[in-house]
Amino acid sequence: MNTPEHAAAILRAFQIEPKPMDRIAAEYFLRHKSLGSRARREISEAVFGVTRWQMRLDAWLSMAGVVKPSILDRVICYLFWQGASTELPHHLAFLKKVDFSAPFERSFPGGLQSYLSMPQIFYSRIVAMYPSRSFDACEMMNRPIPPSLRANLLKGKREDAISRLRTDGIDALPTGHSPFGIRIPQRVNLRESSAYREGLVEVQDEGSQLATLVAAGAGGRNILDLCAGAGGKSLMLAMLAGGSARIVASDPDSGKLSELKKRARRAGAAIDVIGSKELSKRGDLRGKFDLILVDAPCTGSGTIRRNPDVRWRVTDSTIARSVSLQRDILKSAVAWLAPGGRFVYLTCSIFPEENEEQALWILKNLPLSPGPISEIGGTFRGYLEEFITPEGFLRIDPSRGDWDGFFVASFYLSGENFV
Repeated sequence: MNTPEHAAAILRAFQIEPKPMDRIAAEYFLRHKSLGSRARREISEAVFGVTRWQMRLDAWLSMAGVVKPSILDRVICYLFWQGASTELPHHLAFLKKVDFSAPFERSFPGGLQSYLSMPQIFYSRIVAMYPSRSFDACEMMNRPIPPSLRANLLKGKREDAISRLRTDGIDALPTGHSPFGIRIPQRVNLRESSAYREGLVEVQDEGSQLATLVAAGAGGRNILDLCAGAGGKSLMLAMLAGGSARIVASDPDSGKLSELKKRARRAGAAIDVIGSKELSKRGDLRGKFDLILVDAPCTGSGTIRRNPDVRWRVTDSTIARSVSLQRDILKSAVAWLAPGGRFVYLTCSIFPEENEEQALWILKNLPLSPGPISEIGGTFRGYLEEFITPEGFLRIDPSRGDWDGFFVASFYLSGENFV
């Protein structure tokens, strides 16, 4: 099998079961261990490129008379567009006449939406969110994000981590917004780096770092990260607390919590890891936390630049299920908050249904009061000011920088415990 055939096989697996593409690719490469690192990289680039540009590729293929293109047709078209030395089969020979560099024209098959390769569920929302610059926003959201890391201040300064990465042969630069962020220009096998193995750096998107600063700026000596996952935000909070706060990380996924424990050991971070079922039995902890972070499960629409397949996995029903699940989690989360405590709601979504509309639902249905992010003091406020909305929320916009999209809203609990 060659690169197009391997890429097509991965894309077919996604078509059968649309789970995260990076997971499908990883499983495929485990079954094909004979593929070298260069081959895996070329295959991955083709897979994610076709996923990102499927609608535009289909439009170009329609010019060649291919009305119902196969997945392999799309892969070949993408590789030809990118200048790869790909032999065109006879039925795709017309692609040699296509001007791939031509700007958008109204005659483009499928119109602007097809040219930008945005399914309706994304396109309609982007147009509504950015009425004056929807074209530029879509184009930006189609650009891959260069990887970013976070320096672990428990092990040294950011400049120390950058120096070690460079010694390891990895080009690294400080990010422009997060005071702890490190940008690397392309994907590398970080596990081979001594900087990673010794805990000097953690993988964390710059947008995620900025969003976590809201919780860090809110303070707290007893902190609960209720949907911790593999713990990127818990690790950052532990780093910034420097041992001055108790941090409890909880999640229903035991596999992710196992990964969090490994990461915490490598980072030298003190975190109490408790599964969701175990936490539900800990009546002694109810009403005891002065800061709760709910990094709620969501559609992940804000990660579209890093995970282009999300555009094909999100439907109206997945949004509705996400909103319902978030509300169930939010209702139960308040019980852990102490009077006067801060409650930080966060998603990696760009959809209003999961963001602003949920914040309004919180104020209407839970005993929480607004705690505008602009009121958060401390040394971190200056890093956040440009991202604060007029309503007092934080919005990290993936169309305005090399980061994932995030939304953060802050509240506080007044009066008696809500148990």
